[in-house]
Amino acid sequence: MKPKNKAIFCERMHFMFGRFDFDAGKKYIADEYADAHFDKESGADAPSLAKMLEAFVADCDAKSVPMLTLRAESFCMLVENAQIEVNPHTPFADKINAGIDYTGWASGSDYEKILKRRSVRKFNTDVHEAWQAREWAYRRGLSAPDNDFWHICPNWDNIMNMGVVGLRDRAEKLLDAETDEKKKVFYSATVSCCRSLFTIMKRYADMGDRVGNTEFAACMRALMTRPPQTLYEAMELSLFMMSMLELGIERTRTLGNVGVLFYPFYMHDKESGLLDRDGAKTLCKYFLTKINAGKRYADQPICIG
Repeated sequence: MKPKNKAIFCERMHFMFGRFDFDAGKKYIADEYADAHFDKESGADAPSLAKMLEAFVADCDAKSVPMLTLRAESFCMLVENAQIEVNPHTPFADKINAGIDYTGWASGSDYEKILKRRSVRKFNTDVHEAWQAREWAYRRGLSAPDNDFWHICPNWDNIMNMGVVGLRDRAEKLLDAETDEKKKVFYSATVSCCRSLFTIMKRYADMGDRVGNTEFAACMRALMTRPPQTLYEAMELSLFMMSMLELGIERTRTLGNVGVLFYPFYMHDKESGLLDRDGAKTLCKYFLTKINAGKRYADQPICIG
């Protein structure tokens, strides 16, 4: 269903893409992670932040803080204090300075390295004999047995249907209703992480306004108040959540069935006159270029169909 007034349709299309030119701007986004320009005034640089996190994790271990609490509070520290960048040349503009090396395949973040070092210390202490046997086999090239905690499959249906707001509200309700102390630790950690997402979303939105990427800023602010409604919002939420989920050890090994997930948003935009087929193709170009620029280790599986 197209709008009766063609001028309105053109105006909406201009709002979405009039300022963005994919071909002209590709040079600013194809290598945007390897050639990042983080705002030095926006937070702590990667080495300084790594020292903060290392000290915090060590202090938590010394005080026997539960692992869930340690992970949640250190995650919050990272997203609230790290330098960020908003790229004015793309609708998918957010980046966070987590100390990742992009000279080849993307390395793990400094935070991931801290957690992995902690994991090795725990294995060597808690299951010393088994860990030493593992190390013996690894050094001789016989095997490299490991526990793989690093692959996750987010519930993208929930993320798209509920948004960050819904995920936070659900966690808060579960925490309020819970009486089991161990489960309360989990829900409390979840609530903390969800709330910290709003902190960095606001940081991104404010910077988006400052650098002139008002489309991105408006998208961030919309996603702070409700689930996604447009194809652009759904795609941005997907990329944003992937970047947040992967700040630690985990890797988001699926973006879900993107054809099924994004189709309702595409139809919404098409029927409301906000976006046409060519506009959706342009969004897909930006979306896939963003993923490719991240030089993702082992690439990024997706499902279409």
